[in-house]
Amino acid sequence: MTELMSEFRALRANVLRRWRDANVDDPATAIEEVVRFDEAIDQALTESIAWYASQTDRSRELMSGMIAHDLRNPLGAIVMSAHYLLRSDAIAGPEMKAAGRILSSATTMKKLVGDLLDFTQVRMGGHLAMTPVNMSLRDVCLDAVEELKAFHPDRTIEVTQSESVDGYWDRDRLHQVISNLVANALGHGAADAPVTVSAALEGACARLDVHNLGEPIPAESLSEIFDPLKRVPQTGARAHPSTGGVGLGLFIVKEVARAHGGSVAVASSREAGTTFTVKLPRKSSACAQQRDL
Repeated sequence: MTELMSEFRALRANVLRRWRDANVDDPATAIEEVVRFDEAIDQALTESIAWYASQTDRSRELMSGMIAHDLRNPLGAIVMSAHYLLRSDAIAGPEMKAAGRILSSATTMKKLVGDLLDFTQVRMGGHLAMTPVNMSLRDVCLDAVEELKAFHPDRTIEVTQSESVDGYWDRDRLHQVISNLVANALGHGAADAPVTVSAALEGACARLDVHNLGEPIPAESLSEIFDPLKRVPQTGARAHPSTGGVGLGLFIVKEVARAHGGSVAVASSREAGTTFTVKLPRKSSACAQQRDL
């Protein structure tokens, strides 16, 4: 980038010196042409910088995707080995506890790698892979919550559903959505208050809400909270230890909802707490008209 800027500066200076030495008869014409030349140089510089930046970003994202892809197999082996050790009768006591920590850390790393792969796929112009099936939203909510309860035994996570909520969705992707939203609520919500997951029908859509009490999200962060690599500043009561994320969880939630033809929104206040709401069409894009509500 420095060399690029130097080349344009040298070109501008060289042309202006030659123009000065040309002794143009009409000063007004000379000034007008110099202005046009400066505008052309500025436009060329802007386009060159934009092209360079786009190529740099693409190379960086491609490298991130390759690294994340290559990490999946060794991480999978670590997770499987840790599961084997925990089921084995050959270890006990401190060794069992160490195997549990290995499994917990490897599972967290595996999730981060998966998020990075999804992020790279979307940023490279692709779409998230989807395999929809007829399924129950309650079942996937219970599965995701049970997994998180195992990692957060001291926290309360409640699942409420007053009616059957079935639809044609990708089960693994919805599991990812629920896990990301609940993990976010656990990481940023009040430690002494429950996290609530609820599902209900809303016209042709299914509505999923994840709610937590605690310090609200700052108003200035709401507009960019679903952007990639964005993390809400943690101050005061929101200041928890790191949740192990890199700012991709909510971005993935948004992309999964969009891939289903749905949407995600957030509302946050000190009195009511924070609620993330995902709306999904039950069969096709039937709730597209409600997407931005």
